[in-house]
Amino acid sequence: MAKYTLYARTGTNQTDNGDYPGTDEDLRFHFFDAGDNWIFGRIAYGQGDAFERGTQTYCEFTDNRDLQSSHFLRIKISPLNTHNPNWYCLWVALALGGPDDDHPWIKYWDVNDWIRPGEDWKLFQPRQRRDDPDSSAGSIVSTRCGVAGVQDEASYRTGIAGERTR
Repeated sequence: MAKYTLYARTGTNQTDNGDYPGTDEDLRFHFFDAGDNWIFGRIAYGQGDAFERGTQTYCEFTDNRDLQSSHFLRIKISPLNTHNPNWYCLWVALALGGPDDDHPWIKYWDVNDWIRPGEDWKLFQPRQRRDDPDSSAGSIVSTRCGVAGVQDEASYRTGIAGERTR
């Protein structure tokens, strides 16, 4: 089993119509290889300080699959009808190792988009690695979140595995 860390950076700008960039909703992250074959998925819980405006949220997990072949990323919000249902994501990263490790492998996806309940899965392609995806952001608050695994591709397709209700 390998240890991995999923990172997500929430934006800071509120929209003119009042959309706040942070969310309390659960987020579903699914990863696919270059042939668009499902590899694995994770549900990150949006409770507490996770996915708040201007924060970097991380989720640690172990998996026996080789996640380094991850190419495409799809993100969807699990609508729990909280007071902040939308999320503005700047980027997502997947790293081998924990948050305190020197990562021997890491992959980034630029998102720079709103993720909203009721929308279909949004697809993102990876970008070239650079040491700090937020080098101009200054000090970043890093918050840990809970995470649950998605067992198989059928769970991704039906969208029910690991769902919570409040």
